[in-house]
Amino acid sequence: MILNKEIGYYVVDNLEFASKIEACAYATQHNKDVKWIFNEDTFGKYDWGIEPTETLVDLYNQRAKELREKYDYIVISYSAGSDSHNMLMSFIRQGLHVDEIIVNTFEKANKIIVNDPSIKDNWNYGAEYKLQIYPRLEEIRKLLPRTKIEVVDLSDHLFEKFQTAPDINWVLDQKEVINPSGMTRYNYLHFKEIRKQFDKGYKIALIVGVEKPTTYIKGDDFHVAFFDRSANIAPVHLHFKEYDNTTVEYFYWHPSCVKLIAKQVHTIKHWLNANPQFKPLWTFTTREQFGKNGATIHQVLRSVIYADTWNPSWYQANKSTKIWYDEIDDWFRASYGDTKEFQVWQSGVNWVRENASKFVQADGEGLELFFKVYWAGKI
Repeated sequence: MILNKEIGYYVVDNLEFASKIEACAYATQHNKDVKWIFNEDTFGKYDWGIEPTETLVDLYNQRAKELREKYDYIVISYSAGSDSHNMLMSFIRQGLHVDEIIVNTFEKANKIIVNDPSIKDNWNYGAEYKLQIYPRLEEIRKLLPRTKIEVVDLSDHLFEKFQTAPDINWVLDQKEVINPSGMTRYNYLHFKEIRKQFDKGYKIALIVGVEKPTTYIKGDDFHVAFFDRSANIAPVHLHFKEYDNTTVEYFYWHPSCVKLIAKQVHTIKHWLNANPQFKPLWTFTTREQFGKNGATIHQVLRSVIYADTWNPSWYQANKSTKIWYDEIDDWFRASYGDTKEFQVWQSGVNWVRENASKFVQADGEGLELFFKVYWAGKI
């Protein structure tokens, strides 16, 4: 598996691993500890307690311009969620060309979608295509008439992946995400066709939003944390099977964006000081409590750090609360639980649970979190 150190990697017994699954399985077998490395050379040396003087919009614009100047062909992975919409608008408002926008769906296979804007349960994640993605794309087509917009239904690809898996080791080809839609959400087969258009000298970027900063209060201290589960969202290595001229770039969580993240953190802190009734959501004593608070926090943050680009009336399903049995894949378990494809997937989950047992969460549902925490001042 190719190692892109900017999006995080693992060290076990002085060996480096791109895959968390592989690292945890090796560490379990040899009774070793695992260390997650995530841009410590930049994030660890930065003074998070100092607020950057630039505005958030200025910093979003700088990041988009930096990416446009760095690459020959820009592809934006777009979900129409607040993170991806904000990064796309950072290109649009500056008149920066976006070569391609790609949207992935599972509409063909998902038989439990209810296109009702009042149903925001996490299992109804698939409704975002009709209720949010489609109307946003219609607006974007007018703003970016030269941009190729590709909507790819990955249903067939998902089932083909499990049908053709030669053995249980398919799971070692994943970084961490092994819930069905999560592991196939980035259509790497599509990118093979893009790469064929260019000589090796051309540089292509797949831009991914990843996540908002995770912040919390302890006493009167404010902290920012980076979790490996979020950083592992893109199966980056799968984009490099035949060509090496494509890079997955995280728009927000990148070492060149440390001031951008810091500005987001301080913007959140200022908002909490102005709205102290929300502080209890940011003050937690257990990881379980943090998880329960997370869905509400995400809803709040959309209008705090993306105030210029996010409309609170837009449809977005609630965030999932599980890992391997992610609610957004309820359709797979409900409609295909008696298929070979489901059995292959379940066998992979069982393999990780057994072979990386030292690092499986207490509830048996996902590998334990690794994280980096930095002090971001008093609140």
